[in-house]
Amino acid sequence: MQLNISQAASLLGTSEAMLTRWARQGAIPAQESENTFFFYRKDLEAWATRRHISLREPDGPTAPEVVKAPSLFDAMASGGCIHDIPGTDAISFLTNLIDAVTLPDVNRATLLDRVLERETLSSTGIGNGIAIPHPRQPIESLSSSIIVTCFPSQPVNFKSVDGQGVSVAFLMLSVDTPAHLKLLSQLSYVLHQPDNAAFFRSAPPEDEVMALLQRQCRDLVE
Repeated sequence: MQLNISQAASLLGTSEAMLTRWARQGAIPAQESENTFFFYRKDLEAWATRRHISLREPDGPTAPEVVKAPSLFDAMASGGCIHDIPGTDAISFLTNLIDAVTLPDVNRATLLDRVLERETLSSTGIGNGIAIPHPRQPIESLSSSIIVTCFPSQPVNFKSVDGQGVSVAFLMLSVDTPAHLKLLSQLSYVLHQPDNAAFFRSAPPEDEVMALLQRQCRDLVE
């Protein structure tokens, strides 16, 4: 079944602008014709299944309203930076990380279980010394989505796709799936800019991280 961009955006619970950006980045299977994109439902279903994302029916009467996600800058400013988290593998590192994170609206033990459950499905180490750990399902008790920038005390074996130890992890906690997808797209954009990955791997202080984000996020337009 072929879907236009409006139908595909409704199915994924995101905006047409965000979906267009993903298509242009090659981050989602899409076909381009006459300066617009169209999608095949079976491709979107496979893409969503690999990412453990639930699809919505575009015209479903009970489909929830899409909630506007915070900007990447706001999410990372709320989460802050934590340095020198110990751990040699993903499980020990994430256990120590969850213990160090300040989250008054979240049960710490439950969050750890959900983050580790996601990690056992497939590594969140995306390569190049970077990991983006997150739970499989949104954290509905949060008032807004946050990203905690975490620097381990030594490179961590996340079993990443390239075998490289992780030097920076972005713990992503989203209030809903559209927020997760939006923030993931924006973070990916920032990390793919020249020298940014190396900058984060150097474990810079929080003020330098926020200064970089302030500059980079000017290009992230809805």
